[in-house]
Amino acid sequence: MNISVFQGRIALPLLITMLLSAQALGQATTGALRVNVSDQNGTSVAGMPVTITHVPTGRVQTTSTNAAGVATARSLAVGGPYEVRPGSGANYTSDAGTFYIELGQTESVQLVVQ
Repeated sequence: MNISVFQGRIALPLLITMLLSAQALGQATTGALRVNVSDQNGTSVAGMPVTITHVPTGRVQTTSTNAAGVATARSLAVGGPYEVRPGSGANYTSDAGTFYIELGQTESVQLVVQ
């Protein structure tokens, strides 16, 4: 058997397999959440703990807002519903309600605290 023919029979299927594997690894399986926290006057609230709960499983993820009043949670399971609440027993006037995470997307919600 000619070596170049043998290499051609292996190289092409191997190349196709490698390309398809790389594409499969790059696919997202989760989503993210961006929570904008402000007070009743619209001023961003820095350092506010935020609790995100996946209602069906009860899984809780806690994060805090940055200097701009934004908290971000990544690697959330697709679907929902999710609930967002301020942490530390803070009173809130605007419930973010329940919402659903879409595959590879970042959902944005607004939370108003007193």
